[in-house]
Amino acid sequence: MKQFILWVFLLTPFHSFFGQLIPFSNPLVYSGRVGSLAIELEILAYDIKNETFSGRYKYIKHNKYIDFKGFTHEPCLEIEEKYKSKTTGHFYLEMDGNGCRGYWSNGERALEVELSLIRGNLKDWKIPKFSDKIISANQTISGTYETVWSFVNPQFYPEIEIGYNGAYLTVEVINKDTIKFMVEAVCGPTYHFAYAEGFAVKRNDHYVYESKEEGYDTCQIQLKFDKNEVSITANQSMACGFGARAYLDHLVSKVSHSITDR
Repeated sequence: MKQFILWVFLLTPFHSFFGQLIPFSNPLVYSGRVGSLAIELEILAYDIKNETFSGRYKYIKHNKYIDFKGFTHEPCLEIEEKYKSKTTGHFYLEMDGNGCRGYWSNGERALEVELSLIRGNLKDWKIPKFSDKIISANQTISGTYETVWSFVNPQFYPEIEIGYNGAYLTVEVINKDTIKFMVEAVCGPTYHFAYAEGFAVKRNDHYVYESKEEGYDTCQIQLKFDKNEVSITANQSMACGFGARAYLDHLVSKVSHSITDR
């Protein structure tokens, strides 16, 4: 299994390891609804290193708190609720400014969720971001490039999950006109994979890789470098061996000057 594929599946399960949680001096308090029921949700403590947090919420109608633990997947939150030591459901939320949207699900049914921040300041919660990994360019284009994003995925409704898409690219300069590359990408809510590797030759301001198999059109992959970013595109999916639902049309950023393994 390719490195990027393994990385996605390692990310997907809910993380149960929690380190030392630090209480918010002013807890983040959200107001909103689960389905048609009004709720209030409080995020009380967080652990930056392990990207975890804890809190509680209540249905206004019942005024009884349910404890939860959570994990951040920028810009998403995954929350596991417990009642009397039993897991009773999960929230899958995408943050947008001072609000959150997504779903609550217990695997058998799912309800839409809308929340708005009514107390506290999100600036107090320094959620790790992919942009923190990006490094500045240097004299060589050799290195490792990535992009990754998470999203609330209702593809398998009523089972909901935090989905991941993105791409992982390594580049090695062979000579002034040739590079060796390897790229892996995960595409769409059904996680189709695109993979390619080979040698690309410089043409004007970009590099081009071409291959052709009998019965298919020519596969052409273009890589265009701009400072610490690479735009990588493929002209077709089937001709490049990706399958109908996978593609390459990604902008990846440099995260290492060397070729790194996951």
